[in-house]
Amino acid sequence: MLIRVKGLGSMNNSNGFYRFISEGHKKDFTDVCINLEDCDGMDSTFMGTLLLIHEETTNHDGNMVLINVSDYNRSKLDELGVGQFLDIGKKLEVPPELEYAPLPSEDDNNERMALVLRAHEELIKKNTDNEKKFGVFINSLKSSFK
Repeated sequence: MLIRVKGLGSMNNSNGFYRFISEGHKKDFTDVCINLEDCDGMDSTFMGTLLLIHEETTNHDGNMVLINVSDYNRSKLDELGVGQFLDIGKKLEVPPELEYAPLPSEDDNNERMALVLRAHEELIKKNTDNEKKFGVFINSLKSSFK
Protein backbone atom coordinates (compact mmCIF):
# COMPACT_ATOMS: atom_id res chain seq x y z
CA MET A 1 0.00 0.00 0.00
CA LEU A 2 1.22 3.48 -0.83
CA ILE A 3 -0.44 6.18 1.23
CA ARG A 4 0.13 9.93 1.06
CA VAL A 5 -0.51 12.18 4.03
CA LYS A 6 -1.57 15.63 2.90
CA GLY A 7 -1.83 18.44 5.43
CA LEU A 8 -1.61 17.85 9.15
CA GLY A 9 -1.48 14.28 10.49
CA SER A 10 -3.64 14.59 13.58
CA MET A 11 -6.12 12.94 15.89
CA ASN A 12 -8.83 14.11 13.49
CA ASN A 13 -7.65 11.86 10.66
CA SER A 14 -5.70 9.14 12.49
CA ASN A 15 -8.66 6.80 12.92
CA GLY A 16 -9.58 6.70 9.22
CA PHE A 17 -5.90 6.33 8.37
CA TYR A 18 -5.49 3.43 10.82
CA ARG A 19 -8.70 1.71 9.68
CA PHE A 20 -7.71 1.97 6.00
CA ILE A 21 -4.39 0.25 6.63
CA SER A 22 -5.98 -2.37 8.91
CA GLU A 23 -8.49 -3.19 6.17
CA GLY A 24 -5.61 -3.51 3.71
CA HIS A 25 -3.93 -6.00 6.01
CA LYS A 26 -7.14 -8.03 6.10
CA LYS A 27 -6.98 -8.13 2.28
CA ASP A 28 -3.42 -9.51 2.41
CA PHE A 29 -1.59 -6.28 1.68
CA THR A 30 1.48 -6.66 3.85
CA ASP A 31 3.81 -3.77 3.07
CA VAL A 32 3.01 -0.13 3.79
CA CYS A 33 4.78 2.91 2.35
CA ILE A 34 3.67 6.24 3.78
CA ASN A 35 4.62 9.32 1.77
CA LEU A 36 4.95 12.33 4.08
CA GLU A 37 6.08 14.79 1.40
CA ASP A 38 2.89 16.87 1.75
CA CYS A 39 2.52 16.36 5.52
CA ASP A 40 2.64 19.77 7.22
CA GLY A 41 3.10 18.34 10.71
CA MET A 42 2.07 15.58 13.08
CA ASP A 43 0.47 15.61 16.49
CA SER A 44 1.15 13.01 19.17
CA THR A 45 -1.90 10.93 18.24
CA PHE A 46 -0.73 10.63 14.66
CA MET A 47 2.79 9.68 15.73
CA GLY A 48 1.42 7.05 18.11
CA THR A 49 -0.80 5.79 15.31
CA LEU A 50 2.29 5.38 13.11
CA LEU A 51 3.75 3.17 15.85
CA LEU A 52 0.55 1.10 16.02
CA ILE A 53 0.52 0.71 12.22
CA HIS A 54 4.18 -0.33 12.29
CA GLU A 55 3.43 -2.97 14.92
CA GLU A 56 0.38 -4.27 13.04
CA THR A 57 2.31 -4.37 9.76
CA THR A 58 5.12 -6.33 11.42
CA ASN A 59 2.57 -8.74 12.89
CA HIS A 60 1.35 -9.36 9.31
CA ASP A 61 4.93 -10.19 8.21
CA GLY A 62 5.19 -6.90 6.35
CA ASN A 63 7.30 -3.79 6.40
CA MET A 64 6.37 -0.18 6.88
CA VAL A 65 8.51 2.67 5.63
CA LEU A 66 8.04 6.43 5.83
CA ILE A 67 9.33 8.32 2.80
CA ASN A 68 9.93 11.99 2.07
CA VAL A 69 9.98 12.90 5.76
CA SER A 70 10.78 16.59 6.23
CA ASP A 71 13.38 17.69 8.74
CA TYR A 72 10.56 19.23 10.78
CA ASN A 73 8.55 16.00 10.95
CA ARG A 74 11.69 13.99 11.68
CA SER A 75 12.42 16.35 14.59
CA LYS A 76 8.89 15.81 15.93
CA LEU A 77 9.33 12.02 15.82
CA ASP A 78 12.69 12.33 17.55
CA GLU A 79 11.28 14.77 20.12
CA LEU A 80 9.02 11.99 21.41
CA GLY A 81 11.77 9.41 21.05
CA VAL A 82 9.87 7.29 18.54
CA GLY A 83 11.80 7.92 15.31
CA GLN A 84 14.17 5.11 16.19
CA PHE A 85 11.32 2.57 16.06
CA LEU A 86 10.19 3.55 12.56
CA ASP A 87 11.88 2.85 9.23
CA ILE A 88 12.47 6.28 7.77
CA GLY A 89 13.47 6.00 4.16
CA LYS A 90 15.05 8.41 1.77
CA LYS A 91 13.56 11.15 -0.32
CA LEU A 92 11.95 9.32 -3.23
CA GLU A 93 10.39 10.57 -6.40
CA VAL A 94 6.78 9.43 -6.64
CA PRO A 95 5.43 9.32 -10.21
CA PRO A 96 3.34 12.48 -10.74
CA GLU A 97 0.67 10.55 -12.66
CA LEU A 98 -0.03 8.41 -9.60
CA GLU A 99 -3.50 9.16 -8.30
CA TYR A 100 -4.35 8.86 -4.63
CA ALA A 101 -7.86 8.13 -3.44
CA PRO A 102 -9.09 10.05 -0.38
CA LEU A 103 -9.52 8.10 2.84
CA PRO A 104 -12.99 7.71 4.30
CA SER A 105 -13.92 10.48 6.70
CA GLU A 106 -14.02 9.98 10.44
CA ASP A 107 -17.36 8.77 11.69
CA ASP A 108 -17.23 7.12 15.12
CA ASN A 109 -16.13 9.36 17.99
CA ASN A 110 -15.78 6.48 20.49
CA GLU A 111 -13.60 4.53 18.07
CA ARG A 112 -11.48 7.61 17.42
CA MET A 113 -11.02 8.34 21.12
CA ALA A 114 -10.08 4.70 21.77
CA LEU A 115 -7.37 5.05 19.11
CA VAL A 116 -6.18 8.32 20.67
CA LEU A 117 -5.78 6.44 23.96
CA ARG A 118 -3.96 3.48 22.36
CA ALA A 119 -1.68 5.80 20.38
CA HIS A 120 -0.60 7.67 23.50
CA GLU A 121 -0.11 4.47 25.46
CA GLU A 122 2.14 3.27 22.62
CA LEU A 123 4.17 6.50 22.79
CA ILE A 124 4.80 5.83 26.48
CA LYS A 125 5.56 2.15 25.86
CA LYS A 126 8.26 3.13 23.35
CA ASN A 127 9.66 5.99 25.44
CA THR A 128 8.86 6.15 29.16
CA ASP A 129 9.86 9.85 29.23
CA ASN A 130 6.55 10.48 27.44
CA GLU A 131 4.72 9.53 30.66
CA LYS A 132 5.46 13.05 31.94
CA LYS A 133 3.97 14.59 28.81
CA PHE A 134 0.89 12.42 28.39
CA GLY A 135 0.16 10.69 31.73
CA VAL A 136 -2.52 13.15 32.88
CA PHE A 137 -4.06 13.18 29.39
CA ILE A 138 -4.24 9.37 29.32
CA ASN A 139 -5.81 9.20 32.77
CA SER A 140 -8.39 11.77 31.69
CA LEU A 141 -9.20 9.78 28.55
CA LYS A 142 -9.52 6.55 30.53
CA SER A 143 -11.93 8.15 32.98
CA SER A 144 -14.10 9.37 30.10
CA PHE A 145 -14.61 5.74 28.99
CA LYS A 146 -16.00 4.65 32.37
